[in-house]
Order: sequence, then C-alpha cells, then structure tokens
Amino acid sequence: MRLWKRAPFTLCLMAFLSLAAEFALQLVPDAGMLASKIVPPLLTCGMFIGAHAIESGGRARIGDVFVPFAASAGAIGAIVLSSLVIFAAEALAVSIIADANLLRVANPDMSLATVLAMFAVGVLVSLPFTFLPMCALLDHMGFAQSFAASFRAFSLNMPAFLLYGVLSYVLLLVGIATLGVGLVIVLPLWATSSYVAWREVMHAG
Repeated sequence: MRLWKRAPFTLCLMAFLSLAAEFALQLVPDAGMLASKIVPPLLTCGMFIGAHAIESGGRARIGDVFVPFAASAGAIGAIVLSSLVIFAAEALAVSIIADANLLRVANPDMSLATVLAMFAVGVLVSLPFTFLPMCALLDHMGFAQSFAASFRAFSLNMPAFLLYGVLSYVLLLVGIATLGVGLVIVLPLWATSSYVAWREVMHAG
C-alpha cells in the first residue's frame, strides 16, 4: 500500500493500459487470445519499473509500461514464457473441467464455477514465477537465472507465497465482482506488493 499510495493515479492508469490491451487483443480472431498473454504481461511489468523508481526516490511514469519491451531478449523471453505457462495451466484446467477451448474468446461452456477454478489454477501456478519479472528486469539476470532465482525464492518461502496466493485470489475475485473495474486498482496493489516482497526476500540487508 505504501508504494501504491505514492502514485495511485499513475499506477492505476498503467494497469488500465494493460487491461485495455488484453481486452482489445482478445477481440482479434484466431491469434488474439494468445497475443493477449504476451503483450499485456510485458505492459504490466512496467508497474514494477514504476515501483522501483518510487522506491529509489524518483517517480513512476506512464511510459514505464513500455520499458520492458526494451529489455534484453532473455528478460522478455523469460516473462513471456512464464505467462504462457500460466495460460497453458488455465487452458488445461478449463479443458478438463468444462471440455472447453480457452483459445476461443466467447465460450458458452465457461460457467462462473469454471472461471473461478481457472483463476485459482492460474494463481497457484503463477506463484513460483512471482519474482521472475523483477529478477529479469531489475536484477538484469539472464533467462535461466531469472527462473532459477524466482523458483528458489518460492521453494524457500513456500508458506508465505501460498498465503500471498490466497490474498491475490481474493483480490482477483473483487476485481471480477466489479466486472473488471476493480482490477484497475487490484493490479497495482499486486504489483507493488510483489515488488516489496522481492526486495525483502532477494535484497534483505
């Protein structure tokens, strides 16, 4: 909350841009859904850049959402791959539960229960990747090193990560309950809390 309170408008606008990009891409036939799991996650990582600027004594800027696109190929690849792994897990869950194809944007078989289960799986699978964007973008680690560092942090702090996952899921439900509007606030809260956790775990002392 501390970092979010220092730049709420900027961070929320960054979240809106990411959400708008995801929505717009999902309207594109065929490859749109897959593209929505590649471009928006990079935009979302701009909030980590903004949080880092605030913590370093500067200020977050709207243009921070585009900074991840200028990162190294290894950093971009790590972020994109982690996003696709999470999406694949969600798609598999939907396929098993509802025999539906998540690559189709408008799917009549997606009941509320299926959606809630899909997001639960997504949150759970995302936990080992929580620190990966910061490791790649802020610590400038390579592709494999980013995965290794994030996975190691997760394995050494699993109870805390699981609690974080539960809280993240609750916030996600709030966002869903507000027809997605609340996600404009939820995403910055998630990003800044992840950033703070990364600093405390990876750069303690």
